[in-house]
Amino acid sequence: MKTKQNKSELLLLIIVIIFFSIYLTPYNNIISMIDTGSYIEVSKNIFSAESKSRPPIFPTILSLGSIFFNDNGSNFTVLLHWIVSILWIILFWDLLNKINIHKYYQYATLLVFFLSPRILLYKHIILPEYILSFIIFLVFYMMCNILLNKPTTKSLIFIGLLNSVVCLLKPIWLFGGILTFMFSIYHYWDNKKFRLYYSLLPLAVNVILVLTWQLFLFINFNQFKISNISTRNLNLISIRAGYYNDGYGCDLYKYIESEPTLLSSVKTMNWKNFEQFTFIKNNINETVLTNDDKFYAQAISKNLSDFIKNQVKRIPTFFNSKCLTLYKSKFISKSVELNYLRFYKIIYLFIIPYSFIIGSCYLIINRNQIGLIAFLYILYYSTVCVFLTYQDQIFVRMRTGIDSLLFIFPLIFLNSIQIKKNIFTN
Repeated sequence: MKTKQNKSELLLLIIVIIFFSIYLTPYNNIISMIDTGSYIEVSKNIFSAESKSRPPIFPTILSLGSIFFNDNGSNFTVLLHWIVSILWIILFWDLLNKINIHKYYQYATLLVFFLSPRILLYKHIILPEYILSFIIFLVFYMMCNILLNKPTTKSLIFIGLLNSVVCLLKPIWLFGGILTFMFSIYHYWDNKKFRLYYSLLPLAVNVILVLTWQLFLFINFNQFKISNISTRNLNLISIRAGYYNDGYGCDLYKYIESEPTLLSSVKTMNWKNFEQFTFIKNNINETVLTNDDKFYAQAISKNLSDFIKNQVKRIPTFFNSKCLTLYKSKFISKSVELNYLRFYKIIYLFIIPYSFIIGSCYLIINRNQIGLIAFLYILYYSTVCVFLTYQDQIFVRMRTGIDSLLFIFPLIFLNSIQIKKNIFTN
């Protein structure tokens, strides 16, 4: 921020966003979801067997919060979310300045994003999604910095650190560091002297930190994954898709065979029958489900083309996933709530998905580097979310992780095409 005027405008914007955030949603609202309990349980002992399912970063936050607030960490987490949101606004503003977005479009984007139902909702939910979304944005912010300026050793180490933090928040970002490495190799291909240094240093930091936790899991629990939740999800996908018979001989297969009620439902299962699948999911043994890696590997490998085809079909649903839930405060009227949600329905269902499709084509063809890294992060995250989830309803939650990149993507696109009268540059 170079001028006092810019700082004053930013301060005013922060105040406006905080005011309307409180107006729309009670500032002290705390919401627990189904998975909240498992994170709280791990926070009591981060090195317990429960850590096989939940990586350490978010349970550590809850554990620290329990010390400060003498509770389960919920109050501290919501307070942290509020602090993070202010830092997030500042960095978002700074990034839009650096890529020369006109200040009026900065105001509009920041207001629309930080007052969106999904961001307001997950600011109050005791889950890692809000912090995850911020750290992914921070990775993108740092990548933009090194694209616009010469990389420094500190910035490269910091990118590696951030990628490992995201991975240890939710393993969905397990290959985020490799993606960053591949993009860096491409971007610095002509710089033979520093090409490997710029690319390998962040990856090395990322791998060392993640492998440290992985080594702990292997030594103590003989687990080769950051989290066994992926095993559970892939097994459930295999059952829902009707691949059960192809898991013959595995532990999960044998367990289901021993349960006549489950067996009759599983054998007639197909993807569209969600009620039947819900019954199976609610009655199956969780221990067997989360520990049998062979079942899904065997079942999916025998139906690989069908599996890929079905999961790819779900990707548009991920991008269209709307969050139109408002835990409203007592100040907001029904008419304001209705118009507010109508506005964001248009944003979620039309503006974001279509601008991403059109913008992606243009930015890739024109090799816009900032647009390309945003596209790669969005595509990677969304694809992994789809391929590792067994129901579309979870997309409302999962989309939180890359919402900031999806909101900024239209600006990168519009700025790159240099609209007449230069309205997108200061």
